[in-house]
Amino acid sequence: MRRLNGILAITILIVFIVHGVLGALNMMEITAFFNKIIPRILICLIGLHAAVSTGYTIHSLRVAKRTNAPYFKENRLFWARRISGFLIIALILFHVTAFGAYDSGVFRLVPFDLYRLIAQLLFLTTVAVHIISNVKPALITLGVRKLKQKAGNILFFISALLLFMTAAFILYYVKWQM
Repeated sequence: MRRLNGILAITILIVFIVHGVLGALNMMEITAFFNKIIPRILICLIGLHAAVSTGYTIHSLRVAKRTNAPYFKENRLFWARRISGFLIIALILFHVTAFGAYDSGVFRLVPFDLYRLIAQLLFLTTVAVHIISNVKPALITLGVRKLKQKAGNILFFISALLLFMTAAFILYYVKWQM
């Protein structure tokens, strides 16, 4: 089950990258391409990943209760991963509604104001915390060798993409203000 969750996490990461890059290019008007299927696949994978991770969290809490040794302080990183994952689920709702809404079957853009920008930047920050804190455990679960080097490369790549997405959100906000 851990291997399945690791594979899910890597798959989510890849689909997230594709979605983020295509969305960023769309917001910067570099390309008008936007694929509806990628976000739907991403939501399904995130839901499955959340369900499996919730199962692990419940199991951990049961073991902590049974052994009377919760070690919450010592497991700060574990809880940071769980809390950031929960926040991502909550902030996805803001992300889905940030750009537009359906009105009588027609998709219409909504003004991208400062509050929407802040919500999107908070969303990206939460995603960054979640990914950064989970790269090494995911690679360990998948049995990757040369862990330090590969984790560093992945983190660099993800950081660059998250900065690109952040720039796209800011540029999109600036365009709405003009």
